[in-house]
Amino acid sequence: MKSMWEIIEDSPQSRAYLNSVDSRRYFYKFFPENLDKNIFFDYIIFNNKTAFITAEKNQPMGVLIDNSNIYQISKFIFNLIWHLLPEPKALK
Repeated sequence: MKSMWEIIEDSPQSRAYLNSVDSRRYFYKFFPENLDKNIFFDYIIFNNKTAFITAEKNQPMGVLIDNSNIYQISKFIFNLIWHLLPEPKALK
């Protein structure tokens, strides 16, 4: 069983989503509240690949980088941020 780690915005929609996932394999932390939440993006790190996805005017656009060095750097940055963020409070 594979696990997934995600840094996600703290919103009613995100909390509803979090209540629907398998908490044994899905781990999350929330973005700090003082960040601009009007920017839609996703940053996915998997199988030696890094993907950046955004949307402008509801038009998704993305870049997939298939490079093990970029993957290792991306993974390092994600882990650094993950360890700096506090553990989330229990969902309601």
